[in-house]
Amino acid sequence: MQRNSRQKGKNGIRKLFDGKDGLPAGVVSPFGLLNNEDHDITVYFDKEIMDEERMSFHPNTNEKTIFISTQDLLRYLDDIGYEYHIEEL
Repeated sequence: MQRNSRQKGKNGIRKLFDGKDGLPAGVVSPFGLLNNEDHDITVYFDKEIMDEERMSFHPNTNEKTIFISTQDLLRYLDDIGYEYHIEEL
């Protein structure tokens, strides 16, 4: 996920969010999209990981980890109105 740029690395991505997802520094999670009132974050996935049965993310805090099926994650993004892009990164 990123906003308006293709900067790489967790610190670069955190700066791009600029508080748009309501998450603390060090946490990058698709669940933070629920906090994005402006709906101006674009979601990208690396094509290489899309064949994985499950993915894992922080649940808006980096103290825990949630495992979710890839299909359920994509369904979640559809349900909250976010398009996602699958690219070779």
